[in-house]
Amino acid sequence: MQPKWIFDILFNTPAKRYGACEKVRALVAELDEISVSPDVAHYGEPGTTESRQYYLLDENKTSYCPYPDLV
Repeated sequence: MQPKWIFDILFNTPAKRYGACEKVRALVAELDEISVSPDVAHYGEPGTTESRQYYLLDENKTSYCPYPDLV
């Protein structure tokens, strides 16, 4: 895990951020046996809960945070 400020420095433009996400998603698609979780979103995307990405389920169902303060 990395703090958000690291990503703000490394991916300081929308193009850099999008490119990095697409590279990671391509690797996941190549190496993982299931499709990308519906909870995976782009960093900072409105209406998403980034905390859900810390505990993705293998069944690709939406996960729910056991810690309400993180939602």
